[in-house]
Amino acid sequence: MVRLRLIGQMEAWTLTSDSILPTGRKTRGLLAILALSAPRPVLRGKLAEMLWSRRPEEQARASLRQEIHRLLDALDPIGNQILAITRDHLMLKPGTVWVDVEEVLRASPSQPAALCLLDGDLMEDLDGIDPAFDNWLATERERLRDRARVLAEAMLRDQSDPDLMIPAAQQLLAIDRAHEGSPLARMI
Repeated sequence: MVRLRLIGQMEAWTLTSDSILPTGRKTRGLLAILALSAPRPVLRGKLAEMLWSRRPEEQARASLRQEIHRLLDALDPIGNQILAITRDHLMLKPGTVWVDVEEVLRASPSQPAALCLLDGDLMEDLDGIDPAFDNWLATERERLRDRARVLAEAMLRDQSDPDLMIPAAQQLLAIDRAHEGSPLARMI
């Protein structure tokens, strides 16, 4: 029902190509947390803490309630179809949202096409929302980079055709500019 791009500039659109990207950065951050936590539900308290770590708990929870309403407004009319909201948790309903990060994390040496989705930093437009969010984002960026690097290294290691080694090494260097895992990668 929804396609969500988190790599590079965040984008969200329906299958009919209607943009449903929330305008507020906190609302986009909320959607991103839910997307990267899927299919697991996220506690409201954790969300409030990640997005408003400098506010008292009650104030943070009130702000979260406002952002949930903004998110539902942005996702209208499909918000209730993709979001499961309870008193304690929020989550994206399984099978309702395609997320580019999930594709990269599922890629394998035999099916590496999703690596081409890595054309920027994870949520590069959401830095500075909150210190707790920034810490979480740094961890998620590292997790994505590590997975992509391991995959690219395996592709390079498995490559025996010299004509395909250079593109594999270039892809590895695009993921990790400082990679020194192969003499060929250092020569490029």
